Amino acid sequence: MSQANITPEVPGEHPLLTLATQPLRQLWIGSNSPLPFESVLLSGCTNFRGPSSLHRSFDVVWFYEQDLMHIPPTSLPLYLDESVRFLGEEGQLVLRYTQSREVTVFQVKRYFGRHPNLDVQVAQEFLGEAGSVTTVLRIRRLNYKAYESQDWTFAILTQGKKVSNVVSYLQSIRNEDPSARHEILVCGPPNDAYRDYGVKYLDRTYSSKFSDICSKKNDLARYATRPNLLIVHDRYTLDRGFLAGFNEYGSDFDFVTVAQRYECGTDFPSYCAMSKTRHQFIFADPITIEDVNHWYPMSFLNGGLLAFKTHNLRTLPFNELMFWGQAEDVEYSRWMFEHSLPPRINLFSSATVLGLTPEYTAIFRSEKENIVDNYEPESDAPEIEEEVLPVIPLRGRARHWVRRHFRKFALFGALIMVAVQLVTLYLILSLSGVSW
Repeated sequence: MSQANITPEVPGEHPLLTLATQPLRQLWIGSNSPLPFESVLLSGCTNFRGPSSLHRSFDVVWFYEQDLMHIPPTSLPLYLDESVRFLGEEGQLVLRYTQSREVTVFQVKRYFGRHPNLDVQVAQEFLGEAGSVTTVLRIRRLNYKAYESQDWTFAILTQGKKVSNVVSYLQSIRNEDPSARHEILVCGPPNDAYRDYGVKYLDRTYSSKFSDICSKKNDLARYATRPNLLIVHDRYTLDRGFLAGFNEYGSDFDFVTVAQRYECGTDFPSYCAMSKTRHQFIFADPITIEDVNHWYPMSFLNGGLLAFKTHNLRTLPFNELMFWGQAEDVEYSRWMFEHSLPPRINLFSSATVLGLTPEYTAIFRSEKENIVDNYEPESDAPEIEEEVLPVIPLRGRARHWVRRHFRKFALFGALIMVAVQLVTLYLILSLSGVSW
């Protein structure tokens, strides 16, 4: 990486140099600032998350040293997401990029222009040789106070069958929050066991036929009164230091998850992908992403534990046509990604999964495997396996292996039956004295 130069090559003052020498709070993303700016090297940060002490602190942020073209496409959305978080309520972001197969001017401008939490204008733009572009964006951050707040609504979805799990979750919150500063919402039937934790209940009846998981999560956002919202299923307890971890991570986030583990200590998949190569909404063995500095178009946050800015979930709700087990977390993560809000992960905080073993997520594959997507439709005819497979008592990889090869087994079985019938007919006719 060569040092970027913002000084003019010909006599006369360049507008970028004018901006750089103004008495403003300025941050340089990189390690070779040509002026005495404060700097941060995002490439050395997990999930490209900068120090929270720098968030909302600057009038100008320079993403100039490294051409965006040289950032891996699977990392670029995370870089762009983080770069805005260093700006105060209003500021300017300087971007340098060369148009290529992976980075284009309309890609960059779509990302910022369609962002639901930003009001953006082009302050300056310079076109150079070989497709190079420098764009200075004037940005006003919307809902700004929400990104300063450390106040939480902790919510849980339950059908009333796992009371001990709910109590463990509630206790873990109040262990972190003995003064009961934060709000707790329960979407499920009231229980005397919850009385000591100061909970509130959603006053609504849901379908007894369908698991209205998306409607419930949307309703929790409507009921919540705090800027930060954590929604969990009734299988989690928060680990010690959960709130301290979010203080370290910072309150400037939109949609994140945290590190999750089984009670035995094995990691539970939280930062995942349905595919590393495809863009379509298809069923395949999901992938656990170990390198959290990557994000794929079909990446998703496991829906069992999700943290939001409450206003985001109100503005960009879950798809209420989808029920439990229909990959609503995959669809929602893609929905956020398409609105310039790439889901992130906070590894300073963690949670424990209760009452389950690693077999529960045996279907998940490692990102390090030589993964070949296992969805291979044989024709344009409608697939019928889904009507048959749910009655097969198999879990994990075995179930998907049967799904993949079901038609082959059916065809092979049919051929055997035909062969047996032909042999039987031959024997009957032979015994009857028929000559051949």
